[in-house]
Amino acid sequence: EKTGTKEVLKSFFNIAGIEVDFSFTDFSIDREYDLEGSGRIDIFIETESFIIGIENKINSGFTSKDQLAKYYDSITNKASEKDKPAYLFLLFPEKNTNLKVNGKDKFNYITYEKLIKEFKKIDIEPIKYLRSLILMKDFILHIEEYIMDVKKNISIDVFKFLDDKRADIEKLNNLQVSAKRQFIKLIEQKFDKIIGEMAGEGEIELWKQHITSGAVFFQIYKTSWEQYNIHFELVSGEGFPPKQLYIDLHHESKNKKKETEQVLFDVKNWIEKEYGSNKFIIDYTTSESFDNTIDDIMKVFKKLIEIFAPEIDKAINN
Repeated sequence: EKTGTKEVLKSFFNIAGIEVDFSFTDFSIDREYDLEGSGRIDIFIETESFIIGIENKINSGFTSKDQLAKYYDSITNKASEKDKPAYLFLLFPEKNTNLKVNGKDKFNYITYEKLIKEFKKIDIEPIKYLRSLILMKDFILHIEEYIMDVKKNISIDVFKFLDDKRADIEKLNNLQVSAKRQFIKLIEQKFDKIIGEMAGEGEIELWKQHITSGAVFFQIYKTSWEQYNIHFELVSGEGFPPKQLYIDLHHESKNKKKETEQVLFDVKNWIEKEYGSNKFIIDYTTSESFDNTIDDIMKVFKKLIEIFAPEIDKAINN
C-alpha cells in the first residue's frame, strides 16, 4: 500500500547504497533516545529485522570528538544482543560548516539535499492516504525553506489537488464520520457485554466505559480507579478505519503509580507471552472476518481484565 511510511526509511538506504529486507510489519520510533551513558541519539528506530540510529546536525558540530563512536558502540552492542544488524546515519545539510566529518566513524552520511530528492520520488496514494501526502508535501517545503535555504513560493500542487478532488474528499469525509459512529456504537455494545458478564449482581454500576469521539481510545475501568486514572484500554492508533487495536493497561496519574508498577509490568509480560504482541489486526475482508476479529479481540480484552482487575484493586488498596 502506498502510504509512504516505509519509503521514507528506504530513502536513507537508497542514498547509502544498502540493501535490506523491508518486509517488517511493526516498528517503534524514539526521539532523543537514551543510550545509557553514551549520550542521546536524535532518532532511534527498531523493526523486527534491524535497528536504525539517526543523528541530526542542522547547524551544530559534534558535542565531543568521540560522539559518533560512542553512539556506534552502544547501538551495535544493543543490536547484537537482539541478533539484529544496526545501521547508523548522520543527517545534515550541505551548509553546515560547523560539522567536521572524517569518514572514519562508521556512520552513513546523508545530506538533506539528497534526502529531499529521494522523498520527492515517493508515490503516495492520494485518495486513501491524503493526510500522509499533505504531511510529506509540507515536510519537503519546510526542509527546503528553513534548512536548505531554498527560496520558494508556496507550493500550488496540494491546493490544486484538493480543489480538483473537492467533491470526492467531502464524500469520503462524510462516509468516515458515519463509519466512526457505527464503530463506536459497536464497541460500546461489546463493552456493555463484557461488563455485564464480569460484574456480579448489583455490581454493574461499579464499572464504567469511556470512548473518545475520534474512535481512538476505548476504555473500561472501575469507578474506584477514576481518581488514579487507571483503565484497561484499546487504542486504534492513527487513521480510520483502524488497521489494528492495541490492548493495554494504563495508569496516567502519579497517584499510586509506584503501587501499580508491578501490575503494569505483569500485564505487558502476559500479553507478550500469550499472544506475542499487544497489536491485534482487524480483518475487513468480509463482514464475517470483521466480526470474528473484533470478537477475538474482545475475548482477549475480557480475559485480561478478569485476570488483572483484582491485582489493581489489591495494589491501590495496600
